[in-house]
Amino acid sequence: MPTEHRDIFDTTDDVYLSPEEVFVPPSATTAVFKAEAARFPPLHYAMCAISTLNLAYRGQQSLEQALQHYHRALSTVTTATTPDDLISDGVFLRHFLLFVYDTCVPTDTGSGDDEMWAQHLNHLRQIAVQRHDRLATEPYGYIMWSICELDMYACLLGNGSCEFFRTIVQLSMLPPLEHQLPRVGFAAAGPFSPDEMRIMPTLLHLNQGVLIHTAKLAQVAQQYRAEHAARRASASPGTYARWQAKVSQAQSELVGFWNRSWPEFLGPEAPQAGYSLPHRARYTVEHAMYIYQAAVLYVRTTMFPGQRLIPIANQADIHIDTERRCQFILTMASADLERGLMERRHIVFPLLMAGFATTQPDAKIQAINIMTAFQREGSIGQNTHRTRQLLVAVCEEQGAVVSAGGRMEQVEWLALAKERGLSVVNCGL
Repeated sequence: MPTEHRDIFDTTDDVYLSPEEVFVPPSATTAVFKAEAARFPPLHYAMCAISTLNLAYRGQQSLEQALQHYHRALSTVTTATTPDDLISDGVFLRHFLLFVYDTCVPTDTGSGDDEMWAQHLNHLRQIAVQRHDRLATEPYGYIMWSICELDMYACLLGNGSCEFFRTIVQLSMLPPLEHQLPRVGFAAAGPFSPDEMRIMPTLLHLNQGVLIHTAKLAQVAQQYRAEHAARRASASPGTYARWQAKVSQAQSELVGFWNRSWPEFLGPEAPQAGYSLPHRARYTVEHAMYIYQAAVLYVRTTMFPGQRLIPIANQADIHIDTERRCQFILTMASADLERGLMERRHIVFPLLMAGFATTQPDAKIQAINIMTAFQREGSIGQNTHRTRQLLVAVCEEQGAVVSAGGRMEQVEWLALAKERGLSVVNCGL
């Protein structure tokens, strides 16, 4: 197949939810987490921090209690007797959960490397490389995929530089394709059937490629935004031309990969393309479709300040296609909402992009309404709530600009997020 690159502690003061009740890295079973937490107390406190944060946002605990567990996870003294202790499962899982915790807490300070989520992500990158050198194969492949995807979203949202994902790809450390699938929700399905074994590699390859291409887009966008900020003024026409040429190339590479990799057995690309597939296969192709459609919208609208104001060839056709992709996302998200699939947190970022990019008022309202439904269910923190607030603010600003005689394309959603204190590192957690 082708590839693009290739009972814990008896304490009365601790609040603890079993992993199934909050955020479980699906490839790491409850038994693994319990066993590692028993050996490595900081992991226990990290689990308590995540659980208590979840309860705090439900109004059942306080954020202060969550923060206490968080600091205990950081400060609990453990003695490293060998180099392997520094890259143990417990250390790896502890940093992962604290990274998740920090991406669930509102951030208004920008995207600096001194932020705690970025520090944990950097630790995870270093640990992952060392574990790869020692173990050759990462036993928690799904967690690796999860970190890559969280890193990608952080970068798309104007934070970080996708350095974790880039390192994993460059060092050929991507886990096996099948580790992309979350085990939770799929465990009851049992082993792959012959039909699934025939189609799943193709679908997983499609999903992997979209993730990699989207991460590259996020990196390029961050580079251009940093370059624009360093100039402290509008870029020169030559700079805009250079950026636009690179963006056009990146879009062509993304669309080209998708067209080459779209499986013929799915028929024409449509929101309903995966409806007849087994559950795991349908999840995989729909996950890929969400990210792909959002990535196309992103590369057309959000790569650098002022991008949407630059005239492009075939502008009318591009506008029609953009509206089609927005409706594509809304159709899929509406179907998932009707099916009660509230665990699909990856829906939130595509909804943000569709609500921002569409010029149709009804479509904007639909995106906001679907996001409102998802914010009520399944979130650990308030990122989905803040993302909905951001989308509402963006849509209102677009309406105000148009009413004043301007163009909707003048509104930059990332700039507005920073101005309004609505920046997030992840939309869906």
